[in-house]
Amino acid sequence: MSARTVITYIGNGSPANRLRDLLKRPSTWNGLDELYHQILSKQFDNIRLDGTKQAVLYSILGTLVVAPYPVSLDVIAALYGDKSIFEGLNQESVIEYLRQDILADLNSLLLIPTSPIESTHFMHTSIRDLLINEQRCQERVYYIDVHQHHGRLASLCLSVMVRCLKENICNLSDLSKANSEVQDVIEWEVSPVIRYCSRAWSIHLTDGAEWSKLVTEGLDGQRADFERFSREKLLYWLEVMSLIRDCHSDLMMGRLDGSVLSVAFSPDGKVLASGSDDYTIRLWDAQTWTPLGQPLTGHDGSVESVAFSPDGKVLASGSISNDYTIRLLDPQTGTSLSQPLTGHHNFVCSVAFSPDGKVLASGSEDCTVRLWDAQTWAPLGQPLTGHNGSALPVAFSSDGKVLASGSEDYTIRLWDSQTGTPLGQLLKGERNPLWSVAFSPDGRVLASGFGDCTIRLWDAKTWAPLGQPLQGFNRIPSFISIPHADMQEPPTLRYYILNIGDHWVKLSSSRLFWFPSEYWYYDPFPTVLLINVTLVIIYNEALSIFDVSYAL
Repeated sequence: MSARTVITYIGNGSPANRLRDLLKRPSTWNGLDELYHQILSKQFDNIRLDGTKQAVLYSILGTLVVAPYPVSLDVIAALYGDKSIFEGLNQESVIEYLRQDILADLNSLLLIPTSPIESTHFMHTSIRDLLINEQRCQERVYYIDVHQHHGRLASLCLSVMVRCLKENICNLSDLSKANSEVQDVIEWEVSPVIRYCSRAWSIHLTDGAEWSKLVTEGLDGQRADFERFSREKLLYWLEVMSLIRDCHSDLMMGRLDGSVLSVAFSPDGKVLASGSDDYTIRLWDAQTWTPLGQPLTGHDGSVESVAFSPDGKVLASGSISNDYTIRLLDPQTGTSLSQPLTGHHNFVCSVAFSPDGKVLASGSEDCTVRLWDAQTWAPLGQPLTGHNGSALPVAFSSDGKVLASGSEDYTIRLWDSQTGTPLGQLLKGERNPLWSVAFSPDGRVLASGFGDCTIRLWDAKTWAPLGQPLQGFNRIPSFISIPHADMQEPPTLRYYILNIGDHWVKLSSSRLFWFPSEYWYYDPFPTVLLINVTLVIIYNEALSIFDVSYAL
């Protein structure tokens, strides 16, 4: 490798001058590093008087280091062609400028094909290894900060998509044709840079851990582009992903190792917790949607329910574990706060904190509900009995005085959360199990989701049904109540009921998100949550986040 690099370097210029340059270096080199330093330093020195040229060269090297997919000179020219040194040049001229003035002396390190649409890449992985190692670069200008370049490329990709994506991007006159019938049109109309940005933006955003920091420090353009993309360009992006036959890359915001069964936001809205059938809990940064630390372990079964305490200091979880326990974790450190809570005699299906944080409720397949002191973690009284089937969901009223529990016995039971005594009458469905219960923020209405894909509303004072069951849902409804992250006062909880049908996720009559056919027929169907103005879609091993404020 060293001999080939030297020969290529000498052959790409004046052989006598380049050989003389190399011989001026120390007689003893530290392997390939010194050779790479010689070549890189010479190129940066050649353009040291032009800061813009140096910045473009540095950006190109960073792009080649972090790009998850092949990039060509055509893509590079489109990403960086707005720099002042390219003013007045068309795309073809920018590519030639890159060849002749920016990358001319790097042919020994880079493979730069004659065709501008073929992939440009490093001659050897050892070059990349050097560039990303700060110690080996020894404070030289070409050290590549991987996170920083991911963040910059996330911004560039979003900017390109906001500028270029449009409805019917291929201008097809007959939209009924299969993609295979119009591949020639797709190749012509969907440019390489749009292809790259559409495939890679979420990877750059996820891996660019410093992206949110860059935004908060004043680069508001990135935030604006992201908001505009999610508001105006989302469906056009899905169209492109379908056209280039890469629909499986559109759910790459966060990688998981199993299906997600439960989610909960912290009270300040900064952290999302997810429970999975891989027996773990993961925490996610709710601004960048990147994982926070390692998965939290301890359960030996699928994590069915997660819940934050109102002060955000405790994360409780219930699972299909053979020890039938509830686990309590510090969400900041991931460490256990106490011994697992024991007392149930079957799987724990749900956990919920009272609004004042003093009580934790749990529902179990042993047909009971239990209350726990959230300071001592001791059980409060005896198990609440009465259900003849698994106690699936539990929920506190907004004032904390009433606890509702649903069951596979087709009923909702109401309990005094202080004494554990039953309240009012038994609420019954139409011989369908209860899968979800939630109180309205003002405490006046109780909503319940049944196994027949209907929603029933109940007056929380008289416990009489309010109107007829809500129908038309293709999936069992679920209810989400999440505080908004930006609120300074105690957050107002917002509840939404989603209708999923005809390929669309809808809120009332508003269309929020369209599913391609590839996803619509998946089993299990993707989990879809609406949280304030954020649509969360979870399928199999992936988590995707979208701003849908435009439709609310």
